Amino acid sequence: MAKQQPRVHVWLTLVVLLGTAVYAIAEDLTLVTYYPSPRGVYNELRTRGNVQIGSITAPADPTTAPRLHVVGGADTTQVLITANATQSNSASPLLRAYTSDGTTELFRLHSDSMFNLFVGEWAGRLNATSGGLNGLYNTFIGSRTGFFNTTGWSNTATGTQALSRNTTGNANTATGKTALESNTTGGGNTATGANALRANTTGAANTATGQYALVTNTIGYSNTAMGVFAMELNTSGYANTAIGVYALGANTTAADNTAIGSNAMRSNTIGTANVATGTVALRFNTTGSRNTATGFAALAQNTTGANNTAMGNAALWSNRTGANNTALGYEAGGNITTGSNNLVIGYDIDAPSPTGSNQLTIGNLIFGTGVDGTGTTLSTGGVGIGTSNPGTARLAVMGGNVGIGTTAPAQKLHLIGSGTGSNLARIRVTSTDNQAGIGFMSNNTNEVVVYSPVATDDLRIWLNGADRLSVTSAGRVGIGTTAPAGVLLHVRSGGAAVPAGLFEKTVAGAFPTLIVRAAGGGLALDVTGDVNITGTLTTVPPKAFRINHPLDPENQWLIHAAIEGPEGGVYYRGEARLMEGRAEVTLPSYFEALTRPEGRTVLVSPLAEADEPVSMLAVGRVRDGRFTVRALDGNNPSQPFYWEVKAVRADVSPLEVEVDKTTSDQ
Repeated sequence: MAKQQPRVHVWLTLVVLLGTAVYAIAEDLTLVTYYPSPRGVYNELRTRGNVQIGSITAPADPTTAPRLHVVGGADTTQVLITANATQSNSASPLLRAYTSDGTTELFRLHSDSMFNLFVGEWAGRLNATSGGLNGLYNTFIGSRTGFFNTTGWSNTATGTQALSRNTTGNANTATGKTALESNTTGGGNTATGANALRANTTGAANTATGQYALVTNTIGYSNTAMGVFAMELNTSGYANTAIGVYALGANTTAADNTAIGSNAMRSNTIGTANVATGTVALRFNTTGSRNTATGFAALAQNTTGANNTAMGNAALWSNRTGANNTALGYEAGGNITTGSNNLVIGYDIDAPSPTGSNQLTIGNLIFGTGVDGTGTTLSTGGVGIGTSNPGTARLAVMGGNVGIGTTAPAQKLHLIGSGTGSNLARIRVTSTDNQAGIGFMSNNTNEVVVYSPVATDDLRIWLNGADRLSVTSAGRVGIGTTAPAGVLLHVRSGGAAVPAGLFEKTVAGAFPTLIVRAAGGGLALDVTGDVNITGTLTTVPPKAFRINHPLDPENQWLIHAAIEGPEGGVYYRGEARLMEGRAEVTLPSYFEALTRPEGRTVLVSPLAEADEPVSMLAVGRVRDGRFTVRALDGNNPSQPFYWEVKAVRADVSPLEVEVDKTTSDQ
């Protein structure tokens, strides 16, 4: 057992010349000698004053001088601490500091390898360098930092209890009180800020910057959270990026989200694959997925709506459950709440209905309905210009004029071509079950449609429920029929009281109302049925009839010409017989009303029968619709005869027989 020499109290200045100098203030200097001991005989020099090593120059003010002052004399190690072979951080660190009472530890400094540094109470207490990289390249600064680390390597922890529970996790960086405190095996994490990634255990490749950033994350990985309370409640969610105060604050298990901006996606819990850029963008989203919001308050009130895209401050900001909406512009689509599949473009433009779906509006000028197409499937609705409800129309233009080929339309529809025949305006339908056409409607009634039927080259006009006019690809025109029967113009009457046609000239002149010509002397007009002419019928050759020859109908025509005269005359003829040398012939009852009283002529011809005698006859004037015939002799008082009466019609004007030609006639 070593014996301790009694203390020697001296009041002096002691100088020991052992290659250096020691200066001690002469306060209570004690020299203690131990012998024998495992180390042999050795001495202790104790003092309650200040100690200065490397210089004998007294400090200017000993009361403020440090207790231990080492003054270097050359470029060599100034303080050297040599560890004992069995020295450990858990029991006896290389350097330890206490409070003034001598019992409360302030900090300790220790290292078990040239690659490790532990500063702080129990910092790196259980670190074990068991070969390879195990337990190496660790830096733990702060009380209980890296406390449970055993073989984890390349970790850096700065701050009280930072990485304190890490055991085998590697390549972690924790800066801040309790940053990554619960991490055990998670690797590649970076936590900067008090309580950042505090609950993380096995989660890897996370980056948390800011107080309470990713504080409850346990096994989530590949997350990046920057900002106070960013991703505060995340537990197992992965591959998320949150930048801003409370960004993705309520996220728990959701993955693949990006939130940039204060309170961006703050309420999101399990919604995935969302992108929110801007303060309070997607603020109240909870389970909605695959949304993109760019701008302040974009999609701010969305909760469960999915697949929405909002670009612009407050775009789609009222949407809650609506899905598949796209809004571009400041407050674009701001009124939509539950509607889906809507497209809104423009500054402060609302959808026609906040709950409607499949709507389109661009600048409150172009609207659409039935916007339901996906992929290459066409939408089934229509487009309206100047109206938000095109109805069943594929395109409806309301108000103003529409110009095609012109920037100054003068009418509702003003179309100007290029001026060349090869660039005509066309309406073309390529499907085999639809017809190309144009409809015209006045006062929303009485629609007229000009169209081309399916699989034909015909042109038709449809009116009042039926085809009224048809032009075939052969140039044949049908009115009242769609199948002109072998003629260029076929007019079919729609009923007994409807004439089949009318040619009318409203201005008097020498030119005719209708001209019918036949080349080469052919038949110009073929009429089956009666003909009524109000006016004068004029022919250049004599009027004639042509019928099948009664004796040779298969090979010959029989043609007769009409008798012409300078007046509009009528004639009546018959056969009668004298009785006792006298006869009275009565004409039709209308004769007097039909004919003029002047110009009436009566012809009689005696009829010779066998060998009977023949009497000469005389005839009187026609009066009151009758005339008298009598024999001039007594040869045959019963003489038979033929009679003929001619007269001029009273209902027509006298015929102008000789008329001068006009200039156009010459």
